Formats: sequence, structure tokens, C-alpha cells
Amino acid sequence: MGGDDVGTGELLTKEIVVHEFEKGPNEKVICKLSPYKGSDYFSAWVFYDKDDDWRPGAKGLTINLEALDDLAEGVEKVRAKVRELLGVGVV
Repeated sequence: MGGDDVGTGELLTKEIVVHEFEKGPNEKVICKLSPYKGSDYFSAWVFYDKDDDWRPGAKGLTINLEALDDLAEGVEKVRAKVRELLGVGVV
């Protein structure tokens, strides 16, 4: 990270949308980095479209950046298990 998105040290100074993808016809997942009360967080939250306005739903995940490597390890283990069960090249 760098530039205007980060402050001094490791703290973010504003929310940064890193990635988003469609979940369904009127839903998308937004992945972002956010500062909150002196700590930095990663979140992946489901948003829904209501009258052309994307609003956060009740489903999502928010974790401190210190746990990001643990989350990535878990996702890789899930991907490996899916490949094992459903075949190579599935994910």
C-alpha cells in the first residue's frame, strides 16, 4: 500500500475498495480495507441493490488485518479441498 491511501505508520486514513464481484442478480460482494478506532480491517460484505443504491446486507466478514494471513490460509485450504473433491481445475 502507498500513496494517499495510508497515513503515517501502518494506519489507513480512509476506506479503500479493493475488489468487488457479482454474487447474484441484485447482489455483489465488496472487499475493502477500512480504518476503525486506530486499527485497520479487511471486510468482504454482501451488498444488495435497492432502487439503484447499493446497501450493505446482513452477511459479511470483517477481520483485523493481523488475521489476514490466517484467512488467506483458510481460503487456500478450502480451494484445495474443493479441487480434491470435485476435480483438478475446478477452482
